[in-house]
Amino acid sequence: MRKLLMTATAVVGAMGLAVAAHAAPASGMQSGLGGDGTIFGPTTSYPGPTGLPGQIQFYFRGRMHFDMMVGGDSIDHGKGTKSGNIFFGEYARLYSGFEGTAANGMQFGAFLEVRQNGGGLGSSTGGNTLIFRREVGYFKGNWGQIRFGQTDSNSGLFQTGNFENFDDGGANGDLPALFSGNAQVDWPFPENSGMYTTGKVVYLSPSFSGFDFGVSYEPNFSGNGDAGGCGTSAAVSGSSCNRASTIPGGGQFRRNTFDITGRYQGKLGPVGVAAMVGVITAGHVNNTSAPASNPTTVQFGTVISMGGLAVGGDVITGNTNGTGYSAVTPLEKGGKRETAFIVGTSYAFGPFIVGASYLDETMQGAYGTGAGGANTTRHQMAIAAGGTYAWAPGVASFVSFIYEHRHQIGYDFNTASTGLDQNNTRAMGMLIGNTFNW
Repeated sequence: MRKLLMTATAVVGAMGLAVAAHAAPASGMQSGLGGDGTIFGPTTSYPGPTGLPGQIQFYFRGRMHFDMMVGGDSIDHGKGTKSGNIFFGEYARLYSGFEGTAANGMQFGAFLEVRQNGGGLGSSTGGNTLIFRREVGYFKGNWGQIRFGQTDSNSGLFQTGNFENFDDGGANGDLPALFSGNAQVDWPFPENSGMYTTGKVVYLSPSFSGFDFGVSYEPNFSGNGDAGGCGTSAAVSGSSCNRASTIPGGGQFRRNTFDITGRYQGKLGPVGVAAMVGVITAGHVNNTSAPASNPTTVQFGTVISMGGLAVGGDVITGNTNGTGYSAVTPLEKGGKRETAFIVGTSYAFGPFIVGASYLDETMQGAYGTGAGGANTTRHQMAIAAGGTYAWAPGVASFVSFIYEHRHQIGYDFNTASTGLDQNNTRAMGMLIGNTFNW
């Protein structure tokens, strides 16, 4: 008979680890200072196993986040109906799961992440529904771990050098989301929602003297309740979504995606080293009106740390077009290959951490915006800086600053169509906020 253990230890331990991620560089090094190394990143960690066969441990965690932005962007200013310069934002998330140990010693568990979907004012708040963002099951032992469901790939889990650790995520945080949609710089790395909300199977190896690796397979660009791979796009006329799609720019959904990643985490004397290298390759869904190339990306990231100081970066390049929410979107034939990099630094001291990063990306963007329908190239960049004070268990306050710029000749970012206006966008803002985690 299984004994159900519902203990506050898991909750208290989770909050303590979240605060330690800011206070102790070693905790950040273990995640490579990527997206899941701070209290603001995706909560994909689990409480420790019970170690006792026949027992399971249940946990229920949550997050409440509130922020205020001061800033704006050129698209909003150019419409003639400029919004105010101050915005409030908030969200809540729920995390639930369990972990257990079988009689043979194998550990198993499942994890659910629930988020808000939409919003509204007054009586329309009924549109603020709940959605599943991650749905993960796993088995693990001394042979490694198998994860399956709507989950991060190994590239997302091994992400290194993105420096989202010093505030609420920098260029991948909440501040850019408060700008007008087409003023937001695309996040090019494979920890974004277009990668972790699809169904896949992931294998993560055990560590061998600091080295480990991961492999994942995603058959279609689809997730919960979307067996045909339609996503949010309508089908091409007369076709079902598992044959063709209308992703903006004429790109297609990927299919048969393989992700292979290797990582090293260790120390050379007083210097901590984290590095990852990965390859993602896929096919594409056919679309005869806009033939595509099979997408492939190569990525390398590294972080060097000493004491509370960390420096590093990440670079990704491939036969992809990084527009929208997927880091691996097929590129139309004849389009510009994508290359993006980020460099950053952070310094942790006591309950404080401060840092800065610079993101630069060149890619195809929109097709046929030049003279005579020729392709032009899109360039975008973002400068982020900020700091966080974890002043009590489960509570952290932060300040973020970001400047973003996008440019593509012949493309009007305001109307999202070909045009000579709004070929450049600029956005700048400061965010002050507080997050509760339990």
